[in-house]
Amino acid sequence: MIRTPNLTHASSFGSNARSVTLYRLLATLCLLVCIGVAPSAGQPAATTSTSPLKIAIIGDSTVANYPPEKPLRGWGQYLGEHFSAGTTIINLARNGRSSKTFYTDPAHFWQQALDARPDFIFIQFGHNDSHAPGKPEATRADGDFMDNLRRYVTEARAIGATPIFVTPMHRRTFKDGALTLELQPYADAMKKVGEEMKVPVVDLYTLSGEVFLKLGDEGSADLMGPGERTHFSEKGARLLAGLVAQGAGSCDERLHAALISKPTRDAATDSKPSGPVLDPAVALPDAVDKTPFPPGKAGVPTLFLCGDSTMDSRPSPKEPLINHFRARVGWGGSVIPYFDTSRINIENHAKGGTSTRTFMNDGYWRAVLHRMKPGDFVILEFGHNDSSKPDGPEGRGTLPSIGEETKQVANQSGQTEVVHTYGWYLRRFISDTESKGATPIILSPVPRNYWKDKTTFNNVMLDYTAMARAVADAAKIQFIDMNAALAAQYAPMGQEAVTTVFFTSLDKTHTSPAGAKNAAKVFVEELRKTDCPLKKYLAEAPVIPDVSPTGSGD
Repeated sequence: MIRTPNLTHASSFGSNARSVTLYRLLATLCLLVCIGVAPSAGQPAATTSTSPLKIAIIGDSTVANYPPEKPLRGWGQYLGEHFSAGTTIINLARNGRSSKTFYTDPAHFWQQALDARPDFIFIQFGHNDSHAPGKPEATRADGDFMDNLRRYVTEARAIGATPIFVTPMHRRTFKDGALTLELQPYADAMKKVGEEMKVPVVDLYTLSGEVFLKLGDEGSADLMGPGERTHFSEKGARLLAGLVAQGAGSCDERLHAALISKPTRDAATDSKPSGPVLDPAVALPDAVDKTPFPPGKAGVPTLFLCGDSTMDSRPSPKEPLINHFRARVGWGGSVIPYFDTSRINIENHAKGGTSTRTFMNDGYWRAVLHRMKPGDFVILEFGHNDSSKPDGPEGRGTLPSIGEETKQVANQSGQTEVVHTYGWYLRRFISDTESKGATPIILSPVPRNYWKDKTTFNNVMLDYTAMARAVADAAKIQFIDMNAALAAQYAPMGQEAVTTVFFTSLDKTHTSPAGAKNAAKVFVEELRKTDCPLKKYLAEAPVIPDVSPTGSGD
């Protein structure tokens, strides 16, 4: 069944007649964009369903995600904007990969796509396959390229996923007013395999070619990155994402049902929508610094503490008093006396209630970045709030994974937001820190005071500890396992003693002042066991006061 794609947003591509004519042309082309839609044996029949869809994408740099500081964007980065809230997009496309090297990559991107058990796998290759023979990524359009596509289809269907081919978009290279055709053999080969194996094909090669021809060389320049003929600007990536989404929607009833009638942001204009999508992969929110700090001592490094309420030591006026002290407090302030503050500044930016996601989106991370300089240190300890729901009025959680999955949700403010995985946010913190010339250090979340019975400790934070360790190991940075060190201390004591000494009867997550001082002491002990350069700033004979500083700037 061929559907007419919904192009109700087309009129806002531009106000001039050229733009309107272009979109009329694209609307006509999209009628023919889906080829080979009949399901074959072993392929799931298309059915309408109200269950949220999961879409994996594999491909090359024209599809891949890019960090905000880069001028380039891939169309896979914006595909989720065209599907209903709840749709999960897992963009595994990687720069430089061909149909051959993506499959054999030691990072096992293809296996990650299969392990995600998606409903659909969008497959686009051709750009790097077309490189000169003899290069490791090169394939023959009428030979191993087609064999590789057949293998992707067979393995996708084996896990119950529906493969959809997307032909490689045109390079924006003109000769005598016409587009060059070096990628046509790969587009034709993909269509041929699609017809042979009854795989739907979104003909992005044809669609992008018509766009470039209609706008011309100069008129289409702003669809590409600076000086680029292959890679997109945000404007171009959004445009092509819309074409892929509409084309895919004409291929399958489930995708058609999940399409939203008007993209959250118009793909072909630079104007802001009335309801923009919040996605830190595109840009950090322009938020006000909520944690002002006085200037630190000049000429020395700063240690920034970033975390949630288990590290936050700001006094809350609502917190009940026990023996004249606030009943519950995080351990960040208690670590300050262990350092020689004549040689290092310490700022505790930890904020109660934050996850990796909300620490980034609500302005706290931006505050740290603005103050960070080469030689500084950043401690990152999150996980407790990452495990909560990602959507709704209380939504602050992240996706429980270290992969590249995303999910579009309505956040606490009712705004559409792209939520990433716990691992993605940690990696973003790491890359931002290293880009400033500073040293990131990841800590596991501290354990909660949970017990299976009065004598058997129940370590409920093991999953997030394992994910934090995996991210740190992959980035080759320092990891300190606060969870294991404190759990080893708690377990032999029993529930009653741990509650009395380190926690309170108010909850099972937040430590008492004594528990906070103990956690700080354990952190220092674990730091001394490492070769992390931060430890050279520890005081030789620390004096630990009865009342710890907060280090919060308040």
